[in-house]
Amino acid sequence: MSEPVFEIFRDRLGKFRFRLKASDGSIVAVSEGYESKEGLSHAIETIRNIAPKAKTRETTLQELARDVKEIKETQFRQEEHSNISFYFGALLGGLIGVIGNFFVSYLVMTPPNIAGLIISGILLIVTVIVLLYQVRKQRRAFGG
Repeated sequence: MSEPVFEIFRDRLGKFRFRLKASDGSIVAVSEGYESKEGLSHAIETIRNIAPKAKTRETTLQELARDVKEIKETQFRQEEHSNISFYFGALLGGLIGVIGNFFVSYLVMTPPNIAGLIISGILLIVTVIVLLYQVRKQRRAFGG
């Protein structure tokens, strides 16, 4: 049999976590997510220091269900903000591209490239509509 081990990994949100494996390989604990590896290391050291003094407490399924619900709500909020940031970032990138195309089509080229301006405008409108639709869809999916 091997020794118990803290396994460190990154979750799907990019946060650092650990799981504590017993000597038989079974997972006996999984941590919350930490922004930095240093924060995670501190948590592991804290557990190593206080575990011999830890008391036992019984809990109910309702308390566990409440905790799970709270964790899910937090994850949904984080995912919602992440997705909305992505769509607004894409919109900003599109705007920068259209503005660049405008300067090239209108201010640099002689005579101005009217077709480029029209196509840029159409692409901008379509991009804004699609991204706003996606943001609205995300807000509905997360109950907003």
